[in-house]
Amino acid sequence: TVDYPLLARESGGLRHQGFSPSDVVYLITPDRFANGDPANDMVPEMGDTLDRAHHYRRHGGDIQGIIDRLDYLQDLGITAIWINPLVENRMRRNSYHGYAATDFYRIDPRFGTNELYKQLVTEAHRRDLKIIIDHVSNHCGSGHPWLANPPVPGWFNDQGAENPEITHHYKYSFSDPHADSASIANTTRGWFVRYMPDLNQANPFMHNYIIQNTIWWMEYSGLDGIREDTYPYADQ
Repeated sequence: TVDYPLLARESGGLRHQGFSPSDVVYLITPDRFANGDPANDMVPEMGDTLDRAHHYRRHGGDIQGIIDRLDYLQDLGITAIWINPLVENRMRRNSYHGYAATDFYRIDPRFGTNELYKQLVTEAHRRDLKIIIDHVSNHCGSGHPWLANPPVPGWFNDQGAENPEITHHYKYSFSDPHADSASIANTTRGWFVRYMPDLNQANPFMHNYIIQNTIWWMEYSGLDGIREDTYPYADQ
């Protein structure tokens, strides 16, 4: 058996403020913004190397770097910070951007910890700044343990295929009244790239997992809003 504690919901007047067109949103790619903790630049088991001379390698930016510059961001006059994905990307290379998740519940240790992310939200709120999470429900990284051991059949589109279909990125297929069924299927079922397998939102277990993960991050950290990545690629 597994024991799951039931914790009281945290309260606070500044939690979950939401955001709107009236907000001035500042986008941060955390790996490229500011290095507040050089001690986490290299985490051996995480793969991707640090090399600031290479545009596809890690450069060392992290959550502490964002916290250290919240006053600067406040002085700019912005009202919200949209941060590219911070969850674990245990990939061999080219994952500095954060869009190849290998654990949807864990902050990548090269960025910090879950607790530090929560602290970032708290410190931002003290300065009347909102935090927007960049959430990815369309795909994950090929280094995710799911690839070797999918929870259920149909967890991925083209699950187990040697040469999975790659999307042609015609993301307007849903809104195009003249789009053919093959184009729509390719958009919703094709892998984003070869190292980003497509999650099957038509699978009710996957569908529920994504919803629960989103709710968890909102409740855990007290962040203010969600930017849903690649939403035109998902059929749910």
